[in-house]
Amino acid sequence: MTILGFGKSSTKKDAATEKEMVLSEAVILENGLAAIDTVMDERKEDAAPYLSIKTNSGLHKLVHGVVGSIEAFFGQDPEQIRQTADHLATCETAAYKNIDRTHNYTPYCSYPPGTEYKVALAEAELLGACMMIISESMLEMTKALYKLKKAYSTLYEIQQMKKNPNYTPYSYTPAELTEYAKARHARLGPKVSANNVGESYDELIDTGFRLCFGIIQVVFSMIPPGLSKLLSAIGFKCSREDGLRLLWESIHAPNVQATVALVVLMRYYDSPMQSSDLILPGTEEELIAKGSFFENKSEDSPRSRMYQQLMVARARYPRSSILVLQQGQAEATLHRLDEAIAILSVDLNTVHMRQLKEPIYENRTKWLTCLHQYRTSANSFIELVDLTPKCHAWYNYLAACCLLEVYKEEEDPAAKAKAAALLEKAASHASDKKQHLRKYVAHRIQQLKKEGTLVEVAVKKPLLGEVFYYWNGYSKMPQNALEKSYKKLNGMDDPQSALLQAVILRNLGRLDEGYKLMNEQVIPHVVTFSSDAKPHLSSKTPLKDWAPPAALYERAIFEWDLYGSRNAQQVKQWLALAEKWGDDYELNGGLGQKIRFDMEKVQ
Repeated sequence: MTILGFGKSSTKKDAATEKEMVLSEAVILENGLAAIDTVMDERKEDAAPYLSIKTNSGLHKLVHGVVGSIEAFFGQDPEQIRQTADHLATCETAAYKNIDRTHNYTPYCSYPPGTEYKVALAEAELLGACMMIISESMLEMTKALYKLKKAYSTLYEIQQMKKNPNYTPYSYTPAELTEYAKARHARLGPKVSANNVGESYDELIDTGFRLCFGIIQVVFSMIPPGLSKLLSAIGFKCSREDGLRLLWESIHAPNVQATVALVVLMRYYDSPMQSSDLILPGTEEELIAKGSFFENKSEDSPRSRMYQQLMVARARYPRSSILVLQQGQAEATLHRLDEAIAILSVDLNTVHMRQLKEPIYENRTKWLTCLHQYRTSANSFIELVDLTPKCHAWYNYLAACCLLEVYKEEEDPAAKAKAAALLEKAASHASDKKQHLRKYVAHRIQQLKKEGTLVEVAVKKPLLGEVFYYWNGYSKMPQNALEKSYKKLNGMDDPQSALLQAVILRNLGRLDEGYKLMNEQVIPHVVTFSSDAKPHLSSKTPLKDWAPPAALYERAIFEWDLYGSRNAQQVKQWLALAEKWGDDYELNGGLGQKIRFDMEKVQ
């Protein structure tokens, strides 16, 4: 047959088909990355022609899944989550078929043929697991662990691959490359080479692998030790340092993966693990706590690098509300609440991704409240009720708390009457106690009613102070706002108010005063001391919900701030008591994670 020429022509035909397929997929990839860019920049209508294409390409279907995931993460609409999960499942199926089709191809990039589809598969598995987690279904969340294990295994397989930078690129004529060059230049600019389609595949593989494997390793390195040992036993070997290194490498990618990596890093550095109150000397956190970050920061420090990259991302995606939200949070973390409010004070009509309207407006209102702009905040919380159907109880409760402060400052009876009505309204919306904030509102209002007329009791309680602690607001307030918060708690003769005042004194740098207040008016209500002066949890305490573990945690932080590593054993002792209390309380706000991570720091 070969002599007759049939075998040879068949081989030529197969090679031609391979070349055509590789080029076609490279065009799909370039246009897909550009489509995701337009969605990140809130120009989804520009991506519509690409998304409407009918194709069996796993890369095209991945783009569908990524676009849906961006929207689902922030909106958490059940139907959007379901549709996105369906797109990602379709992507997995297509990726498997594409891997089978291409594994015998002649190499066309630095990696073995089909590696790009393995990256697409891993990304679809990772995003699919995320959809299961945010669905809030216990069954789906259980399935998510299996899907994460699959993503981890796929990425681990890619990690073992040998990269060959000396491969021979496929050769195409300028005419054949016209569509590819047009797509690549449109995305990256006219100076970028468009002669080697392998560069597009390498870009996807390198950036996709680093992003996905970085996320998985960082996330799994932050879980409790007991669960971590279980995951290790079933094959998860995760290193926080390796994960962070991969994410830092990702932030310079020439595509949307860089921005996703940046957002993940910013969330990590603002997580309870990194923004805890147990601050090690010589760190960025110490500069931030002292309010001297901008005067003393190193250009190569993590937050400096993130901030620089955030400015790059904002220039690339000027309409991106995701980045507006992140920049506002970054400013708040650096104690610049006025700057955060200015950034977040965007016209909501210009926010095209509707899922982001609530978090942007909520964060702006939160920081206004921390600056004691109570009347403005009350009106904004009421407006937030109309923006989201999920948090009516919480926003009505916050509006009521703000109006009670207006009443106390201005003796305005109308503010008091409106606060009373909003508290009742909040109680009526808190009947479904599945969500922890609704549960807190229902429980807190129930407690207040037991003591008398709801609004009359509420006006004498540190309701907003509790919320500030939940928000980690005291650590972000400027000095004048902290001093005002302290004065507002004067005259409230209860251990919960004393706890909040001690926290404020610590944030003001008045450690000796706060330590004395904590030891005299708070700790005796939480622990008893044995003959050897060792503290033990008290069986009865007037402190409610979040306050006992918070008191124990804060006592540990005072010990650290005053004595440092010299008293590390005592710090661990108080943290162990806080951990022993458990974390099944309503206004947790990451306190359980802080306790666990600070225990790691001390050890």
